[in-house]
Amino acid sequence: MALRAKNGMCESTLTFYLTPKSILIIILSIQSALLGTIGLEKIGLGILILRQLIGFIYLTFVPGFLLFCILEINNLSNINKVALYSAGLSLSLLMFTGFLISLSYPLIGISKPISETSLIVTITVIVTLLCCVFYIRNKGFSITLSIHKERIFSPCVFSLLLLPFLAIFGTYFLNFYDNNFLLIILLVVVSAIPIIINKFPEYVYSTTVWVIAISLLLYISLDTIYIRFTDVTVEILLCNLTITNGFWDPAYPGSLYSMLGVTVLYPIYSLVSGIDLTWTVKVILPLLYSLVPLTLYYVYKQQTNEKIAFLSCFFFMGMYEFYTWAGVTMKTVSSGLFLALFLLLIADDKMDKVTRRVLLIIFTLSLTVSHYGTSYIFMFCILGSLIILLVLEKMRMRENHEDHVRVIAPAFVVLYITFAISWYIYTVGGSWFAAMVNIGNHIITSILTGYILPEGSYALEILISQHSFSLQALKVLLILFAIFMIIGIMAQVCKTLFKFKKEYEVLSLSFAFASSTIFVGYASGMVTPDRMYHLISYCLAPFSIIGGSATIEGIAKFFKHHSNKAGDHNYFKVLSILLIAFFLFNSGFISDVIMKDYPGAPVYISKSRIIGNGSPAEKRYLHWTYATEYCVESAKWLAEKRDVKLSVIADITSIPKLKYCSVGNALCYGVDVSRIQRLSYVYLDYFNVIDGLFASGKLVFNITDALPELGNYSKIYTNGYSEIYYYC
Repeated sequence: MALRAKNGMCESTLTFYLTPKSILIIILSIQSALLGTIGLEKIGLGILILRQLIGFIYLTFVPGFLLFCILEINNLSNINKVALYSAGLSLSLLMFTGFLISLSYPLIGISKPISETSLIVTITVIVTLLCCVFYIRNKGFSITLSIHKERIFSPCVFSLLLLPFLAIFGTYFLNFYDNNFLLIILLVVVSAIPIIINKFPEYVYSTTVWVIAISLLLYISLDTIYIRFTDVTVEILLCNLTITNGFWDPAYPGSLYSMLGVTVLYPIYSLVSGIDLTWTVKVILPLLYSLVPLTLYYVYKQQTNEKIAFLSCFFFMGMYEFYTWAGVTMKTVSSGLFLALFLLLIADDKMDKVTRRVLLIIFTLSLTVSHYGTSYIFMFCILGSLIILLVLEKMRMRENHEDHVRVIAPAFVVLYITFAISWYIYTVGGSWFAAMVNIGNHIITSILTGYILPEGSYALEILISQHSFSLQALKVLLILFAIFMIIGIMAQVCKTLFKFKKEYEVLSLSFAFASSTIFVGYASGMVTPDRMYHLISYCLAPFSIIGGSATIEGIAKFFKHHSNKAGDHNYFKVLSILLIAFFLFNSGFISDVIMKDYPGAPVYISKSRIIGNGSPAEKRYLHWTYATEYCVESAKWLAEKRDVKLSVIADITSIPKLKYCSVGNALCYGVDVSRIQRLSYVYLDYFNVIDGLFASGKLVFNITDALPELGNYSKIYTNGYSEIYYYC
């Protein structure tokens, strides 16, 4: 590898001449470093964080980079895009490798294929083989990469890179000193970026998107030393099952376990990188999900411009679902990245036809085995898109010749549907007839539980309940930007404002139709739309910006405040102010700093106020979502000491903690004393012992009303903040 610095009038450039040999030296050096750190740990000389850091880089980028270079060696000019494609290919390779070795290794006498030694040997061999294929296929190839030093070492870039550290130290001070001052500063700085983004050089926009993404994700994921209790509670239990068994078992009941993007991918990360599953959720998931907004930035930029692309990503990241649920849930991290990469394949003009088709198959099949709900919604959307495209062709409303190879083609849609149905049949077992009878119910159930009626979602409260001012204002903003989406799509279809790919427009229409569940649910009071809102924003985020700008322009013209001199600049300023308000209400800033009311999902930022004088509803949600070390300590004690044949009685806030500590069976809860049987345990956490409250669903009672006979039970454990009783 040659290195040359070219000094010009304005900037200096580092030019790297890369050959297959130099690339292999770098890759094999990373592989050797990982093996070396693992070896040092085995002899007791491990270096803190080094194995974890190298392991993450190696697993996330190295296998996929080799695959991408084998397929598309001539398309390495955009380093960021190469990294994104490499990450997607790496995750796919890890998932399907874990699947294949779980089936094949036991046949040759290896009983635990998903174990540290087995995985390290397998992945090392695969990467080495890929290196050989890469070298043979690309002999004589060389590429020149130029890096502008001023762009990397500019004060703007360094200032932005401080934000993730602000999130890290902010959560530290909140966790251990009950001080959220640094996090408040973080939210203020992030909220100001849309209004000052015009002062940033355009080459910094992509960096800005990633920095905001990782900062917001860490702002939530690092709260407490435990996980945030969402869907990931059960996901961790299933991942632990894979690690304990040493293989992935397709016969295990439950649709979630059949998702390779959960029960295979993250055990591999944990075992190879030496990261506990809890910290895999808290660190690895945010790092992976931060690639999603960056991918979407290139999707939007390719079809609009840098400013709209950035504001679209800011809208996408500003939703509380982005960092309070999607970014800390295994299935949404995996499926979200593959969905974003699918959209990038639609927008990317420069990719070879064959490579595009190969990546299309890999990413969409990986999406299928990452999240049933997302994969089924995606299936209906691409099927609807294909029908619309075929109708348009018949009506001769599309150009007969396009330089862009179609992604949503009949063969692709048939392949995707066939694989989705086949995977379901394979994992549920039984006959084809029985599986086909049940798959309709499975599709509906997966979509309902994943997006429409998820367990514990509070979006219904936001939409139909008379709640705090902050949540009511957030409801208005969510509806406003949904209207902007509709206006944006209509404006694009009628006026062709930007160069969106026809497939992207049609797919957006399909997602917009899917979003009708939001408004139907709002009208009926039966749907929680927050997750669906987040999902459709993958496609529709740029239309919210386009529609918002068009709406503001129309209002300005109506009131005769429009001037040609002002142009779009002032429209985007007004829209940026709306985005700032949208972000501040979503993030909990307004609730904590100004209104002092119920913040919703980002409840932890108001922890000190809520613990001190919060309402019962606020305390219920805080303790249902987060755990103290005292509660986890007592739950672990119960898991170790209890008689598994006996029931455990607890309120709704304690259930996630008990599941997290493997006390997930034989649970019942409520305020009906008659349900409490003799010879059972009663588990009380901080919410019950210190606050003196007991939650049944969304209802909160005094503990004395819920358990009037508690004084007659035998107390068998207490640590001052959590208690366990035995009812004999």
